[in-house]
Amino acid sequence: MAFGNGPRLVTTGLDLLVDAADKQSYPGSGTVWTDLRSGTTGSLTGSVSYTSEYYGGLTFTDSSSAVIFPGSTANYGTGSFTVEMAFKPDYIEGRHYLMSKNSGSFPNWAIYLSGSSGQGKLWSEFNIDASVSCSVSSSTTFSTGSVYQVDVRILPAFSASSIYVDGILEVLGLGNNGGSLTTTSDLIVGNYSQDNSENFSGSIYAIKTYLQASTLQPVVNFNATSTRFSKTPVPETAKKRFEILVVAGGGGAYGYRVAGGGAGGLQTAILDNINSGNTTVVVGAGGSSVGSPTGQNSIFDTTVSFGGGGGNGGSGGSGAGNRAPSGTPGSGIPGQGNAGSNSSGWGGNNDTGGGGGAGSAAYRNTAGSGSYIASFAAIGGSPAGWFAGGGAAGRGDSSTVYTGGIGGGGDTFKTGSANTGGGAGSTGNTSLNLAGGSGIVAIRYLGVPLAVGGEITQSAGYTYHVFRTVGTSSFTIF
Repeated sequence: MAFGNGPRLVTTGLDLLVDAADKQSYPGSGTVWTDLRSGTTGSLTGSVSYTSEYYGGLTFTDSSSAVIFPGSTANYGTGSFTVEMAFKPDYIEGRHYLMSKNSGSFPNWAIYLSGSSGQGKLWSEFNIDASVSCSVSSSTTFSTGSVYQVDVRILPAFSASSIYVDGILEVLGLGNNGGSLTTTSDLIVGNYSQDNSENFSGSIYAIKTYLQASTLQPVVNFNATSTRFSKTPVPETAKKRFEILVVAGGGGAYGYRVAGGGAGGLQTAILDNINSGNTTVVVGAGGSSVGSPTGQNSIFDTTVSFGGGGGNGGSGGSGAGNRAPSGTPGSGIPGQGNAGSNSSGWGGNNDTGGGGGAGSAAYRNTAGSGSYIASFAAIGGSPAGWFAGGGAAGRGDSSTVYTGGIGGGGDTFKTGSANTGGGAGSTGNTSLNLAGGSGIVAIRYLGVPLAVGGEITQSAGYTYHVFRTVGTSSFTIF
């Protein structure tokens, strides 16, 4: 079971790894438990003994039992971190500490079982100071005699904590404010402090701590060790699969006989992993000032959707205006939007062009339609689920109104719909300043919330994070 030849574990961000099944970590006797990553040792105190059960573990039996690591161990300040433990409780009556860093003052944190008659909940708790804290408990009821693998994530900067049991996320809890958990107190395994009546009673087989671990880590590690603990691996669908929608701002329409604005670029993607910590989110504004009609880009991490064209070029390109110098419609960007339409010519009551949409190109007297994204119908659109429609064409006599592209594209003389990336309609024979619709960024995944950022809602078993406010913000996973 040596670490280098053992099961395939997630190593990104791995900081501490002690495993009694690995003879290099614990040889079956002695008074130290050795970290396989750094060689740091924890001292066995009190009645801690070795068990060969499940290839190796340490058994804690009384109030003096503990393994004590130096205060420099698992000391992450404001950084998010994960504690992973495989253990079997033998006694639950009151509170039983699995791990703690507590010198009797602030800051401090701990993971413990609490219950009675052999059953209880797992708790994650930390206190940054006397007023800033977070406490959250598992959904699972733990029972004596059963083996569990838990992953407790703590993000002190956001005063948040989440709990995974046997690879599955159960709960995310938010406290009040945030701060640092930097402390020089010892890391104590199996107890709250040395010689404490709230000690853990049972066996602990392995402990890992991660700094900035990935969302795949709990399920990958659980499946890698499931045979050891006679557990059934969880299905691949238990891995957190993130669906994202990124729609840029639509193009505006400004001035005399200007064509409809192009829709903002639209992209969707499926990601099987997003690392914990902050991911940059940018919601682009619609084209909104004379001389700057092109919509702004929207961004999720490295996915960039480009703003809709207003007058020429851009994703979901604008149509050619009646008085456009070239009469050439803007081109769409492949995979994000389509081209606008030509106008019918110079002078008189001739038509201007319609803006291209994410779903289709425009043609004379029409605007390109947007795309229907069924997985995001719950967050809005125009109508629900439709985004990035092109702006309508117009006529030189200023009386004829054409319909904008489905997905938020403005009719003639109208702006694009907010948070759809719709292009503005044509100004016709007027000198209007018409803004394109602002963009939108959304993320969804199965299960309970595991992140903060945007408007958080739940529908049909999915959690949605929706960013509607123009500007830069963050999507933060725990």
